[in-house]
Amino acid sequence: MRNDQVRKGLQVVMGLFFVSSLVSAMLPAYRGGVPQGTASATAEESVSPEQELQNQARGYEMVLAREPHNQVALEGLVQARLRLNDPAKAIAPLQTLVKLYPSRADYKAELSAAQQQSAKQP
Repeated sequence: MRNDQVRKGLQVVMGLFFVSSLVSAMLPAYRGGVPQGTASATAEESVSPEQELQNQARGYEMVLAREPHNQVALEGLVQARLRLNDPAKAIAPLQTLVKLYPSRADYKAELSAAQQQSAKQP
């Protein structure tokens, strides 16, 4: 009889340990977090501002490969290249914008400024 009580007590204690370990392992999932010590494979590493602008420029170029007259992509590419201090590479998309939208004086002014800046750079 004493052995049965010890055995039942031991089973209860082991069951509690098992349940508590399951709960502690699953609790972060219910809270929406990731357990500490696990690294996310898709975690984005820190990228320099220049690299980010280059990535944006590549993205706009990919859009323009499919849609060469996409105004948003052309404008984005121009801005990215100007921020990268590369006015020479901003000239071609600016020329496209001027051809597509001849009434836009801001495109003409930006094109002129980019051409002047490009001429000044070695």
